[in-house]
Amino acid sequence: MAERAGFEIRHAEERPGDIAAHYDRLADLLGDNGGGLPPSVAERLTGSIAAWRRAISGGHITWACFVARKPA
Repeated sequence: MAERAGFEIRHAEERPGDIAAHYDRLADLLGDNGGGLPPSVAERLTGSIAAWRRAISGGHITWACFVARKPA
């Protein structure tokens, strides 16, 4: 998409460890007590985090980093 918009991709790399670390950190912050959130909110977040973590561990999603430049 970036190239179709006229950008040159200068650097691209997948960062699967970053997305895993992000959701692990969210789970840690939520903790056993729900992070001080109302129980219904904490329950929804717990389910959402679990779904993201399953997708990550199954190789279905990842994060990436890229640097692009649009020529003048």
